Amino acid sequence: MSRWEIVRQTYPTKLKLTEPETHHLPYTITESFAANIQGSQILFAKFGSEAIYSRGVGHTWKYKDSRETVEESHFKASFVDYELVDNLDVERYENPK
Repeated sequence: MSRWEIVRQTYPTKLKLTEPETHHLPYTITESFAANIQGSQILFAKFGSEAIYSRGVGHTWKYKDSRETVEESHFKASFVDYELVDNLDVERYENPK
């Protein structure tokens, strides 16, 4: 069982992300949910077979198991053929107008 599957089973009540929270997701994420933990809404996402989490918009993403920050370079490395992309405007995607 992957770490992501374990997290999904740990939090049976899954909340839908708000629009700002959806924009906070790293661009390669396809599975995510929010959970209310001790009065705080925590965002969870699948990153490969790993589970990552964030305390919300404006907070960093961290690996669930180690609590280490997921570096931006790790997200970029997961983007297929990232080095071939010449017009990816990550800032625009993360901060839509």
